[in-house]
Amino acid sequence: MQKINLNLKLIIKRKQVYFFMKVRDLMTSHICCVSPDMTLENASKLMCGADIGVVPVCDNGGIVGIVTDRDIITRGISKGFGPNEKIEKIMTKNVISITPDADIKEAVKLMSDRQVRRLPVVLGREIVGMLSVGDIARCGKLDAEVAKAECGIAEMYKV
Repeated sequence: MQKINLNLKLIIKRKQVYFFMKVRDLMTSHICCVSPDMTLENASKLMCGADIGVVPVCDNGGIVGIVTDRDIITRGISKGFGPNEKIEKIMTKNVISITPDADIKEAVKLMSDRQVRRLPVVLGREIVGMLSVGDIARCGKLDAEVAKAECGIAEMYKV
């Protein structure tokens, strides 16, 4: 009986950690930024070199926009803009963001409601990180482990 109590305590502890996680716990804090006057070509090279699909556009210490690799294609190249065009011409200006102290559940709801895959994490105007669907999915593996452990315990002890 001691083994089941220890396992259940571990499961409960893991669930509490997952349900009370904050954006700061999952966000990527080392991010690249570009300036509004950077060219499409240079932004593309930066994104390719860093193996990222999105980059915040920052000016005067704050986030002023966001650009994805898809934006460069659909809003830039397909519209006839050349490689020397400025990022500010194609960036999304009304950036949807979240704070590092927000709950993960809030971030998931915001992403779902606004149909975005990435959220810049900001403190005031300053960008401090980026949260992606992938970051949250990796966290979900912990939840899957918990569910698997619960099933194993129920089956093992017929709980």
